[in-house]
Amino acid sequence: MGKLGSRLREHGALGTASPMEQVEAETSNTSRTAPGDPGAGTDSESKDPMARWMSAAPVGTRVEYSPSAAALAHELAVRVQVTRGLALIVDYGYDRASAHSLRGIRKHAFTHPLETPGEADVTVDVDFRAARHAASAVGGDVRVSRPMDQSEFLQRMAILERAQRALACHLKDEKASGGGGEATEELRVSLEAALRRLLSPAEMGSLYKFMAISSTGAPVPTPFEHLLSAGERKEAEQAMMQERERTTRKRHPGAEPVMPDF
Repeated sequence: MGKLGSRLREHGALGTASPMEQVEAETSNTSRTAPGDPGAGTDSESKDPMARWMSAAPVGTRVEYSPSAAALAHELAVRVQVTRGLALIVDYGYDRASAHSLRGIRKHAFTHPLETPGEADVTVDVDFRAARHAASAVGGDVRVSRPMDQSEFLQRMAILERAQRALACHLKDEKASGGGGEATEELRVSLEAALRRLLSPAEMGSLYKFMAISSTGAPVPTPFEHLLSAGERKEAEQAMMQERERTTRKRHPGAEPVMPDF
């Protein structure tokens, strides 16, 4: 983690534990609809899960709902299925529906959405749960991850180590040119402020989410591998071997099947 990460941890900017130190809970976190799950039901209900949730909600329940967002998630999953590709969805929101997130943003400050029509951005939090279920409705050959907090995503992508490395290189260059380290200290303060904003749960760290939609015939995208259970990891490896053999036969008819390296 380095000194930068340690300093941020001491000030509570990284939460209670780094992703690498957390126990791997939720070992089966890819979206699979099951009996009793709000996303289970007919095909149309799975594509539009809020219809089922609302039918069972008590009178007076208030939720924000975007049919077009669920439809977009479903369409992205269809394209991933057809192309054997990958979609990475990044936005702010929660793994549930919100009730009062509608707001305006003008000049980097929140405002009433109707206070200055045409002069402010109007936005709501994304309902990642609805997006997950809509994408999962496509079928078993599409893998949908749970949303991962920005803080966890960036730390798993080694943002702290990269920042520490950049700081060390800057200090080395500064000393080589006869400097005493003052510029590097200014950079350290700047990097810490930027990392705190990106990673702290009190700022952007927990509000922004990353969610992956991928084909089971492709590798599990980094850094979402740890979300799979042991059984799902095995399924992913088998699917990759089958895809590799299919590609080999297509490119080189009559070639021997590709054997795994043990």
